[in-house]
Amino acid sequence: GDADLGVGNVVGSNVANLSLVLGLAALITTISVDRHIVRRELPLCVGSVMLFALLVQGGFARWEGILLTVVMVATLSLLIQGSHDEGHDHDHTDDESFRRTMVETLLGLVGTVGGAYLLVEGALSVADGLGLTGGFVGLTLVAVGTSLPEMVTAVVAARKGETQLIIGNLLGSNIFNSLAVGAVLGLVGPGPLEDQNLSGLATVIMIVVVLVAASFLLTAGRVVRWQAVLLLGIYFEIGRAHV
Repeated sequence: GDADLGVGNVVGSNVANLSLVLGLAALITTISVDRHIVRRELPLCVGSVMLFALLVQGGFARWEGILLTVVMVATLSLLIQGSHDEGHDHDHTDDESFRRTMVETLLGLVGTVGGAYLLVEGALSVADGLGLTGGFVGLTLVAVGTSLPEMVTAVVAARKGETQLIIGNLLGSNIFNSLAVGAVLGLVGPGPLEDQNLSGLATVIMIVVVLVAASFLLTAGRVVRWQAVLLLGIYFEIGRAHV
């Protein structure tokens, strides 16, 4: 029943993913990007964010939730088809290891959902206690909290040199935030936003951050340390301005 909290979460999480999380990972190691990602996932990420930014103007209607659902299904189909087209061979000889990995993944997902529920409940209590709007809490506390899985994954992957996993994780998260979470907001809780900054300044900041990160990946195919410092500076400047 709090659309502002949901929209603030999407916007804030998208910003945190491609500034805070990408910046931290790039401080540890240079983040290189495969040409397949530049050609496929990156445009889908930018397009998804732009579509969300367009539809959130004036709040969400149910038809917009349906549209985002259709686009999400089409996007997943493209990603899956593209993955098959690359023709990677997978070794499933160690079935026991594969099953263990699947169990760990499912347990991690369950923990993430449970943690998200507790996070939202706690954030709403904080908002009520301090007299803060749901949109503000969504942009800050909830957004950072829901970006923690991406942050942990990115840091661990950076230490292991798995830079493709980092980029896939962050771009995929922004695609899912913009399309799937946006679809839920439109289908479950359509209506106007109380905080107009969410569809105004906050949305503009989200677009700028995504385009800056995309420009780094497009021009050089990587994110190096000075770019990481810039991304982190952008994130903390945004946070300081909000406070």
